[in-house]
Amino acid sequence: MRYLFLPLVAAFVGWITNVIAIHLLFRPYNPIRIPLIGLKIQGVLPKRKKAIAKALGEVIEGELLSKSDIWAKLERKEVEDILVHRVISLLERRVYSVYPSWIPEKWINQISYFLRGWIEKEIRKAIPEIRKEIKGEILNKLSVKELVENKVNSLDLRGLEAVVKRVASRELRFVEIAGGALGFFVGLLQILLLKILG
Repeated sequence: MRYLFLPLVAAFVGWITNVIAIHLLFRPYNPIRIPLIGLKIQGVLPKRKKAIAKALGEVIEGELLSKSDIWAKLERKEVEDILVHRVISLLERRVYSVYPSWIPEKWINQISYFLRGWIEKEIRKAIPEIRKEIKGEILNKLSVKELVENKVNSLDLRGLEAVVKRVASRELRFVEIAGGALGFFVGLLQILLLKILG
């Protein structure tokens, strides 16, 4: 039992050190000044939130989700189909809302059916030209980096902490346990050294 005490204490110290270190990633949210030594402490994420947001935006735009990637998604056939059907449906609602009441609805339905086919064909012909015209303008105005940076900066610190813990909870738990395991191993090593040197 005597030989187990040192590894258990070392395991506890390793575990609690990592728990505190993880806690200090997030807290305190606001800087706390320690009067006697004039030191200010604040959690890493709250203190570096703007820098992290900026770096995250740059990495996402540069490595993960470029403007070209977003544009490629917008050029997909499914997006075109949705756009065409929305425009046609909007036009049909407008036609039905303005047609004179003395015209029989049956005629309006036939006109609408004819127009639907013609309009769809014309819209599908126009879409590639419209895309070509607006692509440069949209890509110039679109900034994934700015969107990500603003989104991260707008998160309150508790929200940011919740996001990080939700995404990395298993890894953070592993870090805590690894600290305990490493501490236990160091404690065993100390006993071994004491035995050899003693």
